[in-house]
Amino acid sequence: DAAIALLRACWTGAPPPGEYGAVRLPEGVHCRPTPVNDTVPILVGGNSPAALRRAAHLGDGWLGAVPLSGLPVPELGDLVARLRRECVRVDRDPATLDLSLRLAVPSRALGTPGLRDLFLGYAAHGVTRFTIDLSWRDLDTARRRLDALSRTTEEVRASLTVGAS
Repeated sequence: DAAIALLRACWTGAPPPGEYGAVRLPEGVHCRPTPVNDTVPILVGGNSPAALRRAAHLGDGWLGAVPLSGLPVPELGDLVARLRRECVRVDRDPATLDLSLRLAVPSRALGTPGLRDLFLGYAAHGVTRFTIDLSWRDLDTARRRLDALSRTTEEVRASLTVGAS
């Protein structure tokens, strides 16, 4: 929590002196350059109760992580529901929190209807950004994996566009 407060203070260019956890800033500190948009979005990562609390209270978004064993859509729904309850508890509109998800996708799942449906299930719970970890062996393999992932992405976008109409 203190590190987030320190970052936000430094991004102003002239952070107020004081204690930021274990860090003490003296008067007269200047931090340059400052962010072009006055801040840098902070995505708080993790699925633990502490991470969800920190994301709701201090973050601009949440970066959930899917274990290698997978995360069923209902379990993600439970995490998002806890996150939203935490937002309400700290008097924050849950809609102001960006929901991102990081997952490792096995090569065999790329381009499959199952992966498309998984993404759509996650999106139904409010996830708007995915970070995908892929393994890379050689350029040809990488191209095939990216092509398969691109097809899935387009299917998901098309489904979400139709659903929004």
